[in-house]
Amino acid sequence: LSFYLGKYMGKFRVMDEIKKRKAGKWVLDAADKNSNFACFIMRLLPGPPTEVTNMFFGALNMQYGKFLILSIIGLTPGMLPVIFMGKAAMNPLSKEFILPLFISLMIAVGSILIYFLLLKKRDNRNKVI
Repeated sequence: LSFYLGKYMGKFRVMDEIKKRKAGKWVLDAADKNSNFACFIMRLLPGPPTEVTNMFFGALNMQYGKFLILSIIGLTPGMLPVIFMGKAAMNPLSKEFILPLFISLMIAVGSILIYFLLLKKRDNRNKVI
């Protein structure tokens, strides 16, 4: 629903809302360079507000099917550790809780590092051309 709300409200209204947030500039830069990869990364990272993210990609006029597929692929790796953490939620200091938490954090950090490495590689390629 919020994806289509973003399409309806249009790019400028949604972008104004995104810019008000601290991470908004990073999201805008990422989406300008590669909206598909940005969608995947935004879903992979824990924390970004879901509704705002949906509206953002709707405002970018991304195809809904592509948005849905990238969202599912991005959410899946982060869901598995959370499921296992949920099983051990009554004992948050146990290895059954800490190991999936660590895996989840590594997925998030690894995703950010890969993203920045790819941006750097592409920027270097553009300088050569």
